Amino acid sequence: MLAQNRQDDRDRVTAEQDRQRAQRNHEDTEFLTREIAALRLAMNDVATRDFVRSELRDMLSEILAEERLTREEIAEFQEGPTTMQATSRTSARRTEYRLTFPRGTCHLLRRQAPPLGWGHAATDS
Repeated sequence: MLAQNRQDDRDRVTAEQDRQRAQRNHEDTEFLTREIAALRLAMNDVATRDFVRSELRDMLSEILAEERLTREEIAEFQEGPTTMQATSRTSARRTEYRLTFPRGTCHLLRRQAPPLGWGHAATDS
């Protein structure tokens, strides 16, 4: 009877250890399943090589278009205005030029130099 009781105790301890081991295995499996699912979702958010290339291509085409427009504007400015209109205001001692280009109008203001001796006493020497 004593040997039978010892065997029952060993069986109970073994069964409890097996149950705990099975519980840990189940928890580990659930954790790994959640981690794999999170990694799969994160991989969908990662920029692919094709996406990055297409974005770079778009940015390059925008930069080239802006550069082309800038070059056209510079060439247009160097060709000169299509019309030029000057108005002079002697009271303000300035001349205003209005230059009209195909893409817009530019206003230039030129101040006239004061006459010699202006603001200084005349000296006879």
